Amino acid sequence: MALPVPRPPPPRRRKVLALTLVAILFLGSAFFLLANLDAVQRFFRGVPDNTWALSSTQADQLHAMGLTGAGVIVCIVDSGIDLGHPDLAGFEPAAWRDFVADESQPYDDHGHGTFMAGLMVGRGLVRGFAPQVSIVVAKAVDGLGVGRVIDILDALRFCMDPFGNGTRSHIISLSLGGGSVPPGPVSARVNEVIDRGVVVVAAAGNDGPDAPDVQTPASEDLVIAVGSVDSRLEVSDFSQGGQNTGRSDPNRKPELVAPGQGLATTGLGGSYASVTGTSAASAIVCAILALVFEGEPALQKLVSALDVSAVKVALMGTAFPLAGQSEPHDRLYGYGLIQGADLLDVLRLAG
Repeated sequence: MALPVPRPPPPRRRKVLALTLVAILFLGSAFFLLANLDAVQRFFRGVPDNTWALSSTQADQLHAMGLTGAGVIVCIVDSGIDLGHPDLAGFEPAAWRDFVADESQPYDDHGHGTFMAGLMVGRGLVRGFAPQVSIVVAKAVDGLGVGRVIDILDALRFCMDPFGNGTRSHIISLSLGGGSVPPGPVSARVNEVIDRGVVVVAAAGNDGPDAPDVQTPASEDLVIAVGSVDSRLEVSDFSQGGQNTGRSDPNRKPELVAPGQGLATTGLGGSYASVTGTSAASAIVCAILALVFEGEPALQKLVSALDVSAVKVALMGTAFPLAGQSEPHDRLYGYGLIQGADLLDVLRLAG
């Protein structure tokens, strides 16, 4: 028996099928674009994803616990902040003071401070490490990237009472230093704030492994000096090493490394920047500490250098040793890569 030969659908039916297929493809594409809008925008704007930095430091694990840095006060001593960036929309500094030009409204005429703020509180294509942390912005660096000693000293004093009611910052971010910062007055002021239970985090410096030591004030014993690693978790070629003659555990420098190379962040005028340097690494450490301080509120009540020392020892003890580093301490890698979730576990047990 001959099988019936199927007849092609009539023209109207073919048109309906074609339009249905086009609609399905359109709706599927639209759904995909909406579901992956950030990724699509990153692609077209050339903004890299910081996922490697979030995962390698366990910051993503802290986020999964619901931690955002809420209730923790971080004081950024830098060049200011540009609040016009879309990824900083809705963000307002908890306090602001301009020690360069005495302007009443936040601004940034250099960019470095906005880079650091984006890494901490970015809320768009740039995902900040601690998006709900309260940031005190102390502008002590001018449009040329220069900070006068007197302004840095005043900024540090401001960090200790930014609201005029005796409430101090919990963490201070110092992504500055180098040979232009005299060790005497700045170091003395930094140690004063540490004596009151404030954790100070500072960039190790960007002059490379042949530099004589980490820069000031990262060189101070109880300051957390932070070096930089890249996305392969190898120490960055610009990251300064410590000169540890005469130093012993737990005061060898630097203490830690953190991601500090090729990180997406907020720039001036709504732009995006790829930032590299130990400054970025130290800002990330500050943000991770803010998450940990939220997770263990007792850490928001430190009162002495002894308390700060306990946090420092826990940071070093939970750092992850990386391939190629000497143990227990390496003059470039420090004690290893910061691990936020492990740090929180240890400090909770200690509390």
